[in-house]
Amino acid sequence: MAADATPGVKIQHGILPQESETMSDQAQLDRLCIRAYEQLKSEGIKARVISMPSWELFESQSQEYRDSVILTEIAARVAVEEASTFGWERYTGLQGTVLGMHTFGLSAPMKVVAQHFGFELEHVVVAAKEQIARHASKNGARHPNSGMSGEEGA
Repeated sequence: MAADATPGVKIQHGILPQESETMSDQAQLDRLCIRAYEQLKSEGIKARVISMPSWELFESQSQEYRDSVILTEIAARVAVEEASTFGWERYTGLQGTVLGMHTFGLSAPMKVVAQHFGFELEHVVVAAKEQIARHASKNGARHPNSGMSGEEGA
């Protein structure tokens, strides 16, 4: 179902205009982000999932291309990373949300690890909604379907 496959990044789901972008770099997290996208969509919230397995390949592309993937007019951004969150602010912006590990990890069954670090559907969905609300409050916009703030027409 991928809409676009290009060097360093793949747009997994979503159409424009969108209100929130969710970025990840691993297949397991891609599935989590796609499930979050589907839930947001079912609630009338426009979103997009961008898989970014290679920062290096993505950064080697033209600025025009990079701006067409990570839209500059969309400020509500969430990155999901199973490793360190270091560096993701370059793509989410300083006001974006980066869900990831802030410690050296945890030795436990995967379900426990995912819950501990917030790699769960509800956590990603809440982060996206919080981003939309945060950026909409700066613009005074309202999301028409959910009753929450959002960047309409972005």
